[in-house]
Amino acid sequence: MRKTNRALLAAVLMCGICGATVLAQEAPLKTIELEWEAVDKVGGYEVRLTPTAGGKALKFLTVESQLVQQVPIGDYKLQIRARAKDADYYSPWSEALALEVVAKEITPLKPLDKSTISALNTHKYTVEFEWAPVDKVKEYTLKVWNEHR
Repeated sequence: MRKTNRALLAAVLMCGICGATVLAQEAPLKTIELEWEAVDKVGGYEVRLTPTAGGKALKFLTVESQLVQQVPIGDYKLQIRARAKDADYYSPWSEALALEVVAKEITPLKPLDKSTISALNTHKYTVEFEWAPVDKVKEYTLKVWNEHR
């Protein structure tokens, strides 16, 4: 398992654009989405986020080579290790990667924020989406839905 440990962090980290939730008297939470290269014949993975400012590490178990989880905003060291399929044995932790979980606000330019677009009596309608760029964000997720009336 030591050899595969390096491959675990060919990670795609998307933490920029997901809804923030504020809990009473607690730090705001952001949803992070992590994905890494899968390792053959493992029973799962353990993900550890250690706050760089100190404090208790957050640990998550997953059977897939991905994790979607709400965590408090802050700076972390991210490490992943694999768990053996048939035994309670874990590989060594991966090298730590810096992970910044931040609340970034998007400013829509086109269409205007909270706009409703009507495309009545047509099967095809083009809408252009544009927003102000956000520093350090590499990827955006856009969700579009329709309302049947």
